Amino acid sequence: MISGNTFRHFKAAHVLRFKVPIALPLEALVPDRMRLVIAEGVSASLGLQPSAVGVVEATIHRRFDIDGRPLACPTSSIALEIEATVSSGVFSTQQLANDVTTACTQGSLIVYVQATAARNGVLTQCLKDQPEILSIPITQEADVVRPVTKNAAACDDGTPLDEPIACWNAY
Repeated sequence: MISGNTFRHFKAAHVLRFKVPIALPLEALVPDRMRLVIAEGVSASLGLQPSAVGVVEATIHRRFDIDGRPLACPTSSIALEIEATVSSGVFSTQQLANDVTTACTQGSLIVYVQATAARNGVLTQCLKDQPEILSIPITQEADVVRPVTKNAAACDDGTPLDEPIACWNAY
C-alpha cells in the first residue's frame, strides 16, 4: 500500500507495438495532454477504448531543406502500444495488426488524431497539414509488466476493498 486509499501492484499484459509518423515537433509531445490526444485518436480510429492505447515513446526526425535549414514541421515517430484484452475490445492481435494497417493506409488514423486534437484545442498547423495516408507500420507482439496504482475505498482497518476476504476477516 502506498498511502491512504492508494495502492500499487503490477499487471502483466499482452500488447501490440507499432510506430507511426506524426507531424509534430517533439516539444508539442511534452505535455501529457497531446499524448492523451494521440492515444484517444488512435483508439477511435480502431474502434477501441481509449485506455487500451498508450504512447510509450516519441522520437523526433528533423527534416532539412536543400540549404540545410530545418523545415517548419518535423515528424515525430510515435511508438504506441495497444493492450490486447477482451475488455479493451481486442480479441486477436492478428486482427488488430490488420486493423492498424488499414487505419494507416486508408487515412483514418491521422483523421481521428486530427479531429481529437481539434476537439481538445491542441491541433497544430503541422498536424493539420499532415498527409492522411501512412505507410504500413511494422507491428510487434510483446508481453509487458506494468505498475498500476489504484485509488480504492478501504475497510476500517485500511485493507483495500479489492481484498474482500481480508476485509471480511477483520470483522
